[in-house]
Amino acid sequence: MEKEFFPSKYFNSAYFTFLLVFFIICSQTNGIGQGGDSVFHYLMAKYSWQHPHLFFNHWGKPLFTIIASVFAQFGFTWIKIFNSLNTFIGIFYGYKLAKHFEIKNAGLVLFFVILAPLTISVNFSGLTEPMFASVLLSSLYLIANSNENKGAFLVSFLPFVRSEGLIILVALALFFLIKKNWKAIILLGAGHLIMSIAGMWIHGDILWVFTKIPYAHLNPVYGKGTWDHFIIQMNFMIGPILFTFLILGLISTLFKHKLKVVIEVFTNDKLFLIYGIFIAFFMAHSAFWALGIFGSMGLTRVFAGVMPLIAIIAIEGFNFIGVSITKKNEKIAKWTSITLLILCFIFPFLDNPASYDLKKDLTLSEGESLLKEQVCNQINKEFPNKLILASDACVPLFLNIDPFDSTSYQTAKNFDQLKEQKKEFLLVWDPWYSQVEDNLPIQKMDSDSSFKTKGVFTSKLKNKKFEYRLFGNF
Repeated sequence: MEKEFFPSKYFNSAYFTFLLVFFIICSQTNGIGQGGDSVFHYLMAKYSWQHPHLFFNHWGKPLFTIIASVFAQFGFTWIKIFNSLNTFIGIFYGYKLAKHFEIKNAGLVLFFVILAPLTISVNFSGLTEPMFASVLLSSLYLIANSNENKGAFLVSFLPFVRSEGLIILVALALFFLIKKNWKAIILLGAGHLIMSIAGMWIHGDILWVFTKIPYAHLNPVYGKGTWDHFIIQMNFMIGPILFTFLILGLISTLFKHKLKVVIEVFTNDKLFLIYGIFIAFFMAHSAFWALGIFGSMGLTRVFAGVMPLIAIIAIEGFNFIGVSITKKNEKIAKWTSITLLILCFIFPFLDNPASYDLKKDLTLSEGESLLKEQVCNQINKEFPNKLILASDACVPLFLNIDPFDSTSYQTAKNFDQLKEQKKEFLLVWDPWYSQVEDNLPIQKMDSDSSFKTKGVFTSKLKNKKFEYRLFGNF
């Protein structure tokens, strides 16, 4: 394949067109990234200006909270815009990294990232993975482009976007050690030093960046799984065609370097910064889930943080197909490659588990709509200014109240304590967060004569029942 299927001269126009499309989607859809962590990251960023300690909350990720807080002041739509910017920064530097290493069809990074179902499910949310990708790829590009010290300094803040940034720091420390770049190794600690000093006044402990890590335990509190979990799930994360390209990219590189690949990965910048970083990330998460350590839940969304690297390796697999067939027939190679690219664009829109789920990813779920349009509307009309207890992070989001102000909102975990204090409050009960996570079964509420049912809200979709109840002791 002598000609590129997506010449670099078209990259900029395609790049900004898709960025505009993402901005439009952000403004025209009401999705919140499927609730949970997505919403809570947003809430922490939004209310960090009123509660500065949130800037240095390890779970919330300080660097993410600090930068995202500016966007969050304008509402959830703007946190999605922030993440779209991060996604496209990751794409841009993924493209620049591929160009630097003279990988043909480097512009396909744009399409391969966007065509991955995982990108769509994570991008339009308040999650931290898109920012992880933007910081990681810009750092790797700096390192590859002879700016190792600048890249080391930037990447040193990666653990304050997501905890698995520590995996990247360990891998790059080995990389710089082999290169004997002692200054870069020292700079890898800059992020921890700066954040330690900045947050010391909040935590009263300069070592808080280590002692407050929420996942620093080996107990399998979130369960455990199998070693092949992420191999199986990768098919659903990026779709079978891109998954095939990814496997071919890995295999072709292995055969190209043969047995020397183990040695060359430490001396070849391309092998280490693209393949080595991805494999280290993949193996670490596989081990965490298989062993049930470091709070791993087997979540696939973490791989959105390395999606540009996955796209680059997939491009190598795509190129390998064309080169292999060209040896036999250049015309067949051309049309085979074109057909595969067309399928890449068509497959995500087909109705199957490895395709986009646009309704789920871009709009409120049935349960979220019920909570917002009925439950929270009734609370605003009938129970204004009441202390709200809830377990679902969407409750303060839809009520537009500060969840970190204990006079207006507290979690349902404080139910017994507030009851003993004889304080009046309204409990928003749900069958998952309240019953399972906060250990507040419905039987307990129904049998408590001091509480009255203030509202029952149910909805049923595809045989799945959504239920919210309001209980008050007033």
